[in-house]
Amino acid sequence: MPIAALLRFMLVVCGVVVAAQAQADFPTVPKETYEALKIERSASPKELYEALLKRYMDPAQGVGKGKYGRAKFSATSAAHGSL
Repeated sequence: MPIAALLRFMLVVCGVVVAAQAQADFPTVPKETYEALKIERSASPKELYEALLKRYMDPAQGVGKGKYGRAKFSATSAAHGSL
């Protein structure tokens, strides 16, 4: 009985190791993201973040004040409830 339990334990350990190896082989960021941002796949996480932020804040991508936005926000309009 102890041999069977040990073999079962070893099988579980090997399964976990194989699953961890398989997970490590899959990239977390799709290659299409790098292509759209026009950066290399070897870019650092900081470069990736900056490129994503630049694209996210780009007016050409649709960033703006929005459909219901107003030109300016003042403290007096907020105090009077006229947002």
